[in-house]
Amino acid sequence: MNNFKKTILFVGGALETVPGIQLAKSKGLHVVVSDQNPNAPGMEIADDRILASTYDIEKTLVAITHYHNQQRSINGVICMATDVPLTVASIADHLGLPGIPVTAAQLTSDKMLMKDCFKENSLSIP
Repeated sequence: MNNFKKTILFVGGALETVPGIQLAKSKGLHVVVSDQNPNAPGMEIADDRILASTYDIEKTLVAITHYHNQQRSINGVICMATDVPLTVASIADHLGLPGIPVTAAQLTSDKMLMKDCFKENSLSIP
């Protein structure tokens, strides 16, 4: 495995992600993009690509783990213009990377859980 450069994973490769990918590459990072669309703009400029739905956490974890163990170690994970905090948090947790706690991501992704948490902590509920 060639791991001379740090590797960052972008979950989602939509057009809005392209400036972030370009910035990461300009900083010398090896960029991996995970998306179910092989023709997503971010996939076209990534150093490596992983075909996986941004919303299918289990399949994404399998694909990411295979990549991490067989090709390159992933040093960071991010998403831009894609509302998948639970996927990003799950990847970070699974690989032991910095990130928001999975529980926090679950609360932001499930509005009923979030409102229950507000209620349990005596916070106003909109």
